[in-house]
Amino acid sequence: MSPEASTQTSVSPPSKHAPKPTLIHVIGAPGSGKGTLCGLLAKHFTNIHHLSVGDHLRSLLELNAQQTFGGLSAEHLSSILRLRSLLPPASIVSIVDDAVKAIGKAAANESGVLIVLVDGFSRDPEFALLAQQKWGDPNFVLFFDCPRALAEARFLERKRSEDDSVDIFRGRYDEFERLNRPILEYYGGKIVLFDTGTDTVVTWRKLKMLMGELLNELGASERKD
Repeated sequence: MSPEASTQTSVSPPSKHAPKPTLIHVIGAPGSGKGTLCGLLAKHFTNIHHLSVGDHLRSLLELNAQQTFGGLSAEHLSSILRLRSLLPPASIVSIVDDAVKAIGKAAANESGVLIVLVDGFSRDPEFALLAQQKWGDPNFVLFFDCPRALAEARFLERKRSEDDSVDIFRGRYDEFERLNRPILEYYGGKIVLFDTGTDTVVTWRKLKMLMGELLNELGASERKD
């Protein structure tokens, strides 16, 4: 190192930067347990943050009804969500990117590890390609696989919206099945398949064991409290 470089390094003021995020994409049909299980992972392991794309979109509209989101007006976004349609890929990537940056900013005082479980993303290869261009390849993609009948029962039991119904579930599940094969092919060997077709307690115990080693390699650890 040259004397000039050494001098510059010594006088540079200390600064805190948001840690670079490590993204784990989480895919699965409606009712497959993505929200519940990602929430448990975030509580059980350090440096893990859960971003539910669907919940985030709904909260944006509730808190910022006059703003635009990923180039979409609040009215347009509300209409898309009401019709249960997919957002334009560029819009959803922009919205998710803003959310990940906000998580990173909030976690700036933590250790240099920031792992974000992006629940409900990617939905199709075009989304995945734009995500890759924005953040690079995910370390892995967690696929929660659940039998259709059980997923339907869970979806109707949780009923997050007054509009949720059997017809809504079946439409969303059919869309998921149509788009899921290309996504699995796109990510290939990065897919970590996990069966969520058992009781939640049993499923969580198995997931904790599976993810412990994977997350430890990324810098997360089990909480001691």
